[in-house]
Amino acid sequence: MWSDVSPLSFRRLPAARPADITIGFYTFNHTDCWFSPLHPCFDGLNGELAHAFLPPLGEIHFDNHEFWILGRSR
Repeated sequence: MWSDVSPLSFRRLPAARPADITIGFYTFNHTDCWFSPLHPCFDGLNGELAHAFLPPLGEIHFDNHEFWILGRSR
């Protein structure tokens, strides 16, 4: 995964503990697109696949309308 190709380490934390980076899958209209002209809402299939924010916000958003796979097969 990402830790194999970066100097970062990843671990799952309980929901009550704050994390440096949170990762989630979102649909068209999610909160950051309401406030930022730099990050429009997701556009459905194709187009924008994901966007991210550096800490302290530290969020990675993936477009939930895309076809995501784990590994190399479909």
